[in-house]
Amino acid sequence: MAISFNTENMKKHIPFYRRTPPALFPCLLGLIGFALLWTKMAEFGAPIWIGEALSAIAFGLFGFTFACYVFKLILRPSVVLDDLKIGPARGAVSAGSVCLMLLAALILPYDFRVAAVIWWIGIVLQVVYLLCVIATLKSVENMRATLTPVILLPFVGFIVAAIAGPQLEFRGISIAFLVLAAPLYFWIAGESLLNAKTRGVEPPNRAGFAILLAPPSVYAVASYFIWNDAVFFWFWLAALCAGIALVPFIPWMVRGGFKPSWGAFTFPATSFTTVMMLGVQSGITWSVIPMAIGVALCSVLVPYVVFKTFRAWGAGKLAEATKAAVA
Repeated sequence: MAISFNTENMKKHIPFYRRTPPALFPCLLGLIGFALLWTKMAEFGAPIWIGEALSAIAFGLFGFTFACYVFKLILRPSVVLDDLKIGPARGAVSAGSVCLMLLAALILPYDFRVAAVIWWIGIVLQVVYLLCVIATLKSVENMRATLTPVILLPFVGFIVAAIAGPQLEFRGISIAFLVLAAPLYFWIAGESLLNAKTRGVEPPNRAGFAILLAPPSVYAVASYFIWNDAVFFWFWLAALCAGIALVPFIPWMVRGGFKPSWGAFTFPATSFTTVMMLGVQSGITWSVIPMAIGVALCSVLVPYVVFKTFRAWGAGKLAEATKAAVA
């Protein structure tokens, strides 16, 4: 008697944690940045409880998602290499370790030691993910032709450690990350833009180009804690110029409506808005307008993207849409 297997039914019975999509991490990175943004807003008179509530939500959602992905790795460690075969996931997986670096800044006001431990765990995991990405890229023909801004996360994501690093008394390491990552940022950004011009970009992958705004913004935030206001001003200006340069491309990036890749919008938006907020505190009057626009935009964008992304995960659609590997 012949036995037939219904693959669709089999997929439906796969426990959700066995196919935890890396696409969850970019929007979580934005959510943590959003919590930090509203925590900072308390210094402008916003209710303190908003930042604290968002911090609790960000910590809880990330903790649950990260635990699910770790359990997926425990079941089959090589699953991370399968996830990295999909171009956008090469950045999404690394967003998990970058989340830990940023989470350290969120925890810092409450517990210095815990924040330092999480900061180091994030850096170690980032190194591991980077090695996995490099191993994956070695098997790709014409690797330069496949470069997109998404690849900035594994190679340049270390700079996010420089946000909490100076406050954790790791100023030297933070500066080293910033210096070493700069040439990689310009090279990857240049290659990505060249590829976009010569080969075009499919609508599902266009949101990834918003990531180009993140490094200038992170450099500006880090410079605020490392150097003086005079140095910060130039990084603030670079972030502002990068933000203005991306505005005309927003309709191009959002064409076709919501996609899982929209998580790439969240962290650049929150980090840019944080820069503008720090600009106001540094006495840069013109920073008020982009700060106000950024706060309003992030307050709509981040909750919307996080809700849509996690709802898709809960409905079992996100893993399929992003071709996440199964443990």
